[in-house]
Amino acid sequence: MSGLRRKRRPASWAAWTARLCVFLFLVGLAAFAGEDIRAISLDETLAAVLKNNRQLKLMEAALDLSRISEESARDGRRPVLRPAAGAQSADDQTAMQAGIGFAQKTAIGTEVGLGLSAGRTELKDGARIYQDAALVELRQPLLRRFGTLVNLEAERLAGSRTRAAMRELESKKADLVLDTVERYEMLLRLQSRAERARDAVKRLDGLCRLLAVRERQGRASRLDVLRAEIQLGAARFREASLEEEARACRAGIAEQAGWDPGDAWVAGPSPRFTAELPSAESAIATCLSNRLDYAQVLQDRADRERGVAVASRGSWPDIDLVWRYQERGQDAAASGALTLDENTWFVGISAGSSWPSYGERRALQSAIIERQSADLRVAALAAVISRQAHESLSECRRVRSQLELSEKTYRLARERLVLARKLFEMGRADSFSVAAAADEHQEAEGQWLEAVSGETVAVYRLMHVMGTLLDHPPELKPPAAAR
Repeated sequence: MSGLRRKRRPASWAAWTARLCVFLFLVGLAAFAGEDIRAISLDETLAAVLKNNRQLKLMEAALDLSRISEESARDGRRPVLRPAAGAQSADDQTAMQAGIGFAQKTAIGTEVGLGLSAGRTELKDGARIYQDAALVELRQPLLRRFGTLVNLEAERLAGSRTRAAMRELESKKADLVLDTVERYEMLLRLQSRAERARDAVKRLDGLCRLLAVRERQGRASRLDVLRAEIQLGAARFREASLEEEARACRAGIAEQAGWDPGDAWVAGPSPRFTAELPSAESAIATCLSNRLDYAQVLQDRADRERGVAVASRGSWPDIDLVWRYQERGQDAAASGALTLDENTWFVGISAGSSWPSYGERRALQSAIIERQSADLRVAALAAVISRQAHESLSECRRVRSQLELSEKTYRLARERLVLARKLFEMGRADSFSVAAAADEHQEAEGQWLEAVSGETVAVYRLMHVMGTLLDHPPELKPPAAAR
């Protein structure tokens, strides 16, 4: 018998299918049980928002278009080569000509032109004539269009539009950061409330079970059981409502950060700020040194001031000084035409003005009004910045006072809960007294956590008002001379 071995029967397809289903179920169950919902910090969230936000990408594309327009404005002063060629035929001759020209405009308006050309004319009798020429031409505007003020104005305005687009992009980043911080802190508060609601559900569920047992023992009334069940139903409803609010808030943050709204994650604790608040004068000075909207109105005022100077040139005479020098050569041989033995020169003045200059006068009046409006906008924004700085500092002080009071209340509520539990164990208090003390403890804890979150939001709002929420490029900030 010992030498005999029992043959193993092959498993059927049904058995293998059942085993596979059981294996997959266990694997899925283990994966689900081992799933860890990732906690994402505030810094990670802000980094994702600044990297993936779709609105920022659209504004970056608009900024690229502004930079292209700025480069196009500079094209007028870049050197240009103009090749040219032509041919014509008539009854008595056939002519061909080719050449190349060079032109460039300087910052003060001078236009420089150079040209080289070579041509050949073939007569009806078979004779050939070669013509070569070299040309230099200078055109200098005087009075109205002379100097960098007028000739570089288009480039300056294009650069101003590019910087305005950059400031708009940076301001949008700061706004998104502040909005994300507010949403993140709201999610933290909702998570804390939902956690307290879950604890309340567990506690009230245990209380209901205990009262049901005591009712059967005759140690509790039916009224106590019903009251506990009503409190349990209200706690479950509050838990479900808070979970939905937290899910909606989480989806809003995910949209800004470019994440999938269905991803499972929770908000981690945010940092605490312990630095001293600046004085009102220091906060206002920081605002005027860093606020991009203030830098923009200062830039607009500088543009309007230049606009007045440019418009005042409209009443000046429009005169151009033209100088031209040309050397020519013509011969029956190609080498003979290269000698360029003929030269001509020309100096002239051209002028074009209209009188009375109604359009130029209206343009100057409009430029003056725009400059005055720009001055008013600068003063108005400075007043708004001062008010916002005072309001933000007041909010920070109020929130910190509230935080100190909530910390004290939370400590007292914790001591009361400990005392209520001891009295219950001694038989000198009922279960509802302990439940009420636990509710007050949770409420005090929630108020303390919300005060901590409120302090974070208030400090971020202060930094947003002061323009220090992000590190902006120095060329976008207000110039030191204009603060």
